[in-house]
Amino acid sequence: MTPDLKKEQAEVFKLLQKAGGNCFLRMDQSDDALWVTDFPRRNTQHHAVLKLLELHGISCCAGEKNNLWHLDWSAQRWEEIAVELPQQIPTIPIREQYHVAYALCRLWMLHSENEQDLRPARRLLKLMTEQEEKLLRAITAIHENAAALLRNGEQGAYMAGRILAAWLIEKEMQI
Repeated sequence: MTPDLKKEQAEVFKLLQKAGGNCFLRMDQSDDALWVTDFPRRNTQHHAVLKLLELHGISCCAGEKNNLWHLDWSAQRWEEIAVELPQQIPTIPIREQYHVAYALCRLWMLHSENEQDLRPARRLLKLMTEQEEKLLRAITAIHENAAALLRNGEQGAYMAGRILAAWLIEKEMQI
């Protein structure tokens, strides 16, 4: 099953609010984290909240210049999510509109699990919170970029391929 980033964001936001945080939590614009929050600008109880986030499987990277926290799943949480994802390339979708997503999925999944770049997985999860048309349009550019990176010997995005495989399987089940 594809991870539900909106649901996860709501849970993280509840944790921040529970800690007394009058703050925002939104999708991070970069691919280096899932979310960004201004919690440290508005609150002083950083240590307790960081511990609470850690217990929830969230890691935090503090922005030095802007005093924002960039939040992501911890390595252990990413591993837990991976357990639920397909390990094999799915069959080609019946509906032609998903063929571009299938091609990208194949490209990512054909590369070793040991070569892991989570930035494409984060970008993909964020796009999956948008309308499907936006995701499908973005996949063309992502595919071109992924192919160029692989040609240059860059790391693969196996996790992103597995997330996309789960999404494709879910789409096929809706027929």
